Amino acid sequence: MLGVDPTRSAIVEGALAGVEVGRAGRFGLVVGVAHAGQADWLRSHGADLVVSDLAELLPGIRGHGSGTVPRTDDPGWEAN
Repeated sequence: MLGVDPTRSAIVEGALAGVEVGRAGRFGLVVGVAHAGQADWLRSHGADLVVSDLAELLPGIRGHGSGTVPRTDDPGWEAN
C-alpha cells in the first residue's frame, strides 16, 4: 500500500506471527522484540535481529539504556 519494496524495508515485531509474516513477506530486515526470554524463539521463526528494548536500535543516542528514547526536539538530545 505504501509503494515501498519490502526487500528495502524493515519490520519490527514482538509476536511470533508478526516475525513469520515479515520473513514470508521477504522484508529486508526482520527485528524481533523479545520479552521474557523469547530471543531464541523469535530467531528460530525468522528474526534477523533480536532486541529486548527498541532503544538497542539506537546505540549512537546519548542516554541509551535509560529505558526511554529521547526525542530529537528535546533540549538534552545529542547524537554521539
